[in-house]
Amino acid sequence: MFSLGTGPTTRGGAAGKLVVRIPKGESPASMPFEPLTPTTLLLQADTLVTP
Repeated sequence: MFSLGTGPTTRGGAAGKLVVRIPKGESPASMPFEPLTPTTLLLQADTLVTP
């Protein structure tokens, strides 16, 4: 069993960076969409099977 994706800290940090830009006068409509790349691979060792 495994999971591949960004962690909550990464997602929260990216959202925070966007939110900070709004009070500085930047329009949310002008902010480009920036997809987060998966950076974490989590393996559950007890489910791995060795032949």
